[in-house]
Amino acid sequence: MSRLFIQTVINAIAILAAAYMVPGIVFDGNIWKLLLAGLLLGLANSWIKPLLNLISLPLIILTFGFFTVVINIAVLSFVALMVPELSIQGWMSALWGVLVIGITNYALGFLLDKE
Repeated sequence: MSRLFIQTVINAIAILAAAYMVPGIVFDGNIWKLLLAGLLLGLANSWIKPLLNLISLPLIILTFGFFTVVINIAVLSFVALMVPELSIQGWMSALWGVLVIGITNYALGFLLDKE
């Protein structure tokens, strides 16, 4: 199976998990919109996030890497802007959403990487 498809499904499951676990994150679309959000999150993480990391490298170094959390929040907020069915109310919801999505991505990636 294609790595892009697997990562898209993992991202979609992670977004759905964040919507269920984090108050302030709401997803009210169908499966296709969820997969679209997962695809956009994967593309944003592979194209936009490295550019933001490079631009904000001094801040990342100055804050000992904690500024990457702000970048992750910005990427998730960008995906929420692109997919109207995904809504995030407030920075704390976005922060907890980023943590849930990251942990879910790590766990599912670890479980599915046994090939």
